[in-house]
Amino acid sequence: MQAVSLRAPPPVQIVPPLIPIPTDIPIEPVQFEQEIVTDAASVLGEEPGLDEAPGLENGDGEGDGGNSDEGFYRLKPAAPQSMIIPTNHEGLRGKKVRVWVFVNELGQVIPDSTRLEPPTGSGDLNRQLIREASEWSFRPALQEGKAVASWYPYDIIG
Repeated sequence: MQAVSLRAPPPVQIVPPLIPIPTDIPIEPVQFEQEIVTDAASVLGEEPGLDEAPGLENGDGEGDGGNSDEGFYRLKPAAPQSMIIPTNHEGLRGKKVRVWVFVNELGQVIPDSTRLEPPTGSGDLNRQLIREASEWSFRPALQEGKAVASWYPYDIIG
């Protein structure tokens, strides 16, 4: 048997913050020499002709091919590079199972992120699918031209 002496640290004194004292600071009004008046229509520029479509010029930039609703901020999904597709298994016959994997910025599957939707009736088959999916490799998803982590769904139809 062993005895242990425990001591609690002394209580920390809580010092309330000082209350600020309100003071009046005189503010001088600012006078502007001239007021600029603009016509709202002149800001828009000239009306385009019928043969011109504003904003649809064919450029040679590095756009992502998105439309006006998505644009540059659209997520380009991960693309599989190396996948071992499960062989025909009796437990998959006539079923559709969606395998969800989380792909990091390097294109690697995070092994404990794999989900089956819905799981098969066989625990062994579920473990086999998850094990094989953890070995897949991808080209990572891109957003604004930078690699980002994202979910990737893959459907297995038996």
